[in-house]
Parts: sequence; C-alpha cells; structure tokens
Amino acid sequence: MMQPQYARPQPQYPPVPRLPMPPRTQQARQPQAAPLRMPAPPLARMQSPEEETRPLELPSPEALGIRVKAKVPESAAAWAGMVERLESLGVTEFRFEADGEVMRFVCVVPTAEGPRQMESTGRSKSEAVQQALTWLTSR
Repeated sequence: MMQPQYARPQPQYPPVPRLPMPPRTQQARQPQAAPLRMPAPPLARMQSPEEETRPLELPSPEALGIRVKAKVPESAAAWAGMVERLESLGVTEFRFEADGEVMRFVCVVPTAEGPRQMESTGRSKSEAVQQALTWLTSR
C-alpha cells in the first residue's frame, strides 16, 4: 500500500526591505581620459650579437673521392635515339614503374623460346633504359 505524500512546508523569510534609490538625473558625461600606458621594459637578450653568416659550401662528391657516373641526357633527341635503339633490338613493348627513388624499366624482348620480360633499374628513366640497352647489346 502506498504511503500518502505530504508537501514539505516552505520556509518563511521576512520581507526584504527596499532601500530608497536616489532620483535619476541626466548628467553630462565627461570624456574619459585615455588609459595611461607604461613604456615597454627593455629587451635583454642573453646571447652575443649575430655575426655575418656565409652560405654553407659542401664539397663535390668527386672532391670527397666518390666516383659519380656521368649523367645520361634526358633530352627529346636522346629519348628518340633510345626508343629507336630499343625497336632495332626487337623490343615490342616497355613501361616505367616508380619504386621510391628507383625507376624500374620493364620491356618485352623476343627470344627463340618466345617473348621474355626483362627489367632494369636506375635513378632515372634514362639510366634504367641505358642499363637495359647495355644488357640487350651484350647478349
């Protein structure tokens, strides 16, 4: 059986006294002065004055004793010559695949047993083709 619910008695507070307000009069507003600004504190840098810098000069690989292969020209005439040389060696199709910083050259070469896929790699397209041409002419 349910218990009857009774309302809680509300606390009784004494009435809040109303304080008299001064009468409102319109007074002319005086312009306010700009706020005073303090000068910025002096900037102290805990380091020596900057010296004049020179551009960094790195030695060439040859100066460090590193042999560098001659770059293969990638001009339109050089490309036309490479494609003509590939066709004269019987290459029927070719493509390039980028693998990070390495360029892969894939071509199909006819052999006595049938077409054979050949791959070569290089840092550039022309270097990869040059390696393929070297291999194709040596066989």
